[in-house]
Amino acid sequence: MHTIKIEIEDTVYDKIVESGVDMQEKLKEMICDFADNGYPGISTKEARQRVADALKRYKSGKYEFDSYDKSFVEKLDSYIDNL
Repeated sequence: MHTIKIEIEDTVYDKIVESGVDMQEKLKEMICDFADNGYPGISTKEARQRVADALKRYKSGKYEFDSYDKSFVEKLDSYIDNL
């Protein structure tokens, strides 16, 4: 296990303490999110193929833009609300 040191302004720390937020848990969640974005890894070959396919669709005019996954947006909104 490793220790991470973080420095924050006293006023910010005081607001966190007053809010009752479990900062230790929030930081653990955030760090885990850095390591795992929830999507399975793909090979370089598959990534290149996806890009090539997307370029073909774009050049042919047969493309469609996807919005963010709903669960991702909800998780992001929740995270921002709890900052």
